[in-house]
Amino acid sequence: ESVAITEITRASAKGEESFIRQVNAENVGLTATAVWQTNRDDRVCPICAPRNGKKQGDGWEELPPAHTRCRCWINYRIKRND
Repeated sequence: ESVAITEITRASAKGEESFIRQVNAENVGLTATAVWQTNRDDRVCPICAPRNGKKQGDGWEELPPAHTRCRCWINYRIKRND
C-alpha cells in the first residue's frame, strides 16, 4: 500500500511537470511556477511542512513525493507574460 501511494503521487507530479514544461517551452505567453502544497494538518511531516507554499527553488527542488506515503502535491501559479 505504501509503495502504491508513493508511486501514484510520483506519477501524478511527473505528468503535471511534463505538461507545464511543454507549456513553458511553447512560448504561448504563459509561465508556470511550481508551488509545494501540504494538507496543513497534524500529520504533515517535518520534511514537508517548511516547503508548504514555497515555489520550486525556494527550499526544495524535487517534486513530491519527498518520502514514502507523502500526501503533498504541487499547484502551479500561472502568469501571463505581457
